Amino acid sequence: MAFHKGLNKFRSAASAFSLRNATYHLHTLWLFTCDQNLDVILPCTVFAISAAMSGPLLSLPTLTVSDILCQSPVVLGWLWLMVLQCCLQNQRNETSVEEDRINKPWRPIPSDRLTCSQAERLLVVSSVMIAMVSSLLGVLPIWIIYTVAVIGYNDFGGGESNFVLRNAINSIGYACFLSSALKVAAGSGFMMTQEAGQWVGIMMLVIFTTIHAQDFRDEPGDSARGRSTIISAIGNTTARVALVAGILFWSIFIPLFMRAGIIASSLPWALGMGVAGMTLYGINKRNFALDAKMYKLWGVWMLSLTTMPLAHALRV
Repeated sequence: MAFHKGLNKFRSAASAFSLRNATYHLHTLWLFTCDQNLDVILPCTVFAISAAMSGPLLSLPTLTVSDILCQSPVVLGWLWLMVLQCCLQNQRNETSVEEDRINKPWRPIPSDRLTCSQAERLLVVSSVMIAMVSSLLGVLPIWIIYTVAVIGYNDFGGGESNFVLRNAINSIGYACFLSSALKVAAGSGFMMTQEAGQWVGIMMLVIFTTIHAQDFRDEPGDSARGRSTIISAIGNTTARVALVAGILFWSIFIPLFMRAGIIASSLPWALGMGVAGMTLYGINKRNFALDAKMYKLWGVWMLSLTTMPLAHALRV
């Protein structure tokens, strides 16, 4: 009896220990990627669902709502895997760790949950797994382009030396998020139409002209590592004016281009005005907490833009 009691206690302790370990490691993975939920994963998921449900507008095959919604968890999971790969590639080197100690000390490596070498090994394993998943989902060519862009950005100076190149690589990466998410949402027989490709191209331009919304909150860490950003190139005030111009232009152009109704169009208009107002309010203040909130609102604004094809289809 005593032996069996001891064995049961051991099993209970082992089970609790395994659960704690699993929870700890899952939380570590979450910390790698959670900063990209609002600016990548949610907008790109909504982009795919909205585009897939828009039907004739983007010359896509007619799909039932239930089919698209059933694919939504797969889209979400695929985007999270892509983001994980990018975050591991970006956060694993020493210069990124030093920047994160200033800007984002809660990330796994600066908070000592993981070492750089462990992150490197995790990157190799996850990349192999993601490659296999991409093949199963029929998006392997897009994943290869994405991987080249991510490596160029993080390992060959694409994100450091020139803000124009940095924005261009960001827009290519985002196009890979969007196009692969749409492919997964629409199913294995989907072929990118001219209209859908044009819509992805427009969103690429949105990213190219407004992604520097993130640079204002990250300015201390960027300056510490000597990264070339639009702020260091043309100054904080001019960079803010450029961002406002891009936000206002796309807030008007995209609803008009998608022929969305006045109700749907009012959402990006209102959110765009909010982002523009916060951006201008931050001139000469160096209020990085305010800039972080502005960037979150930028993510919501992006989310609103991605709904425009569905708004057209619903005549909203």
